[in-house]
Amino acid sequence: MSNTRDKWEKIYANASDVVAQPCEVLRRYRHLLPEAGTAVDIACGLGGNALFLADQGIRTTAVDISNNAIDALKCRAEERGFTLDCIAAPVEDWLIESDDRCFDVIVVSRFLDRTLLPRLIDHLSPGGLVYYQTFTADKAQPSSGPSNPEYLLKPNELLRYFEHLVIRAFYDPGSIGRQHEGFRNESYLVAQKPVKK
Repeated sequence: MSNTRDKWEKIYANASDVVAQPCEVLRRYRHLLPEAGTAVDIACGLGGNALFLADQGIRTTAVDISNNAIDALKCRAEERGFTLDCIAAPVEDWLIESDDRCFDVIVVSRFLDRTLLPRLIDHLSPGGLVYYQTFTADKAQPSSGPSNPEYLLKPNELLRYFEHLVIRAFYDPGSIGRQHEGFRNESYLVAQKPVKK
């Protein structure tokens, strides 16, 4: 775990001037967000998603393994007048420690740990939404994102992991067609947890 933390601490060591942007799926489908509620940005990095959610009026928690990333996010949130619950911790540890918490929105972008996906669903409130986006193995630009297959989605893989939820949006373009046009190299999904009747 310390090797992983060290890697991300180095990546975010000089990132205080970087303005993080929300992921494509969150921007494209922001109209599906609730007008109020709670959200968590998992493996938030510099917090582009967390800041976007807070700007939509949603009480937001941001979790990342890197202290440097969390410190930069706290500064950015303070500058913008947002109150965020920023937590520096390994995602898996935080999910276990927060077993009793549920969120109306869960956002994950450019992070893939397949063992944690069922736990994410457990943390989703009935009627809540998960926005998930990350890199695919079938990329139009092979150098985009990680090369390790452990961190790359197979075609339609997100659908399988969230098959018990209601799929509200799904995108998985692969490398077909005009490879330098459109949003490429990543797949995304918006899914809603059913409300038990």
